[in-house]
Amino acid sequence: MAERDQEALDANQRQQVMRQLAERIRRSYRPTDTLARWNGDHFATLHEELKSPDNVNVLTSRLHKELSEPCQVGGRACRLTPRFNAVLSSQQYRSTEDILKAARSSTWDLSVPPSASDH
Repeated sequence: MAERDQEALDANQRQQVMRQLAERIRRSYRPTDTLARWNGDHFATLHEELKSPDNVNVLTSRLHKELSEPCQVGGRACRLTPRFNAVLSSQQYRSTEDILKAARSSTWDLSVPPSASDH
């Protein structure tokens, strides 16, 4: 979420925002996709059966649409600005560590860009 929104919310409200974020992500991802929360609002994603960048672009569009509306918590609108790095399952990984390493250096950044009002 935008930094100024995060600072204005208490721990319970931030948790409510994360629940709403998780639900929106769930609606935009497929059952075969795997999502891991690194920390805060930074996520790594593994996408089964996506073979090309065009497939990632479709997923990114769906995710951005789902996250475009602010969530309502504590009587205020909070803009969701999570960060995502994605890897495709078409790569052959030996371990979970290999997948996370690939996600950290991923060229597929699915993050929702911050709006001008977030600065």
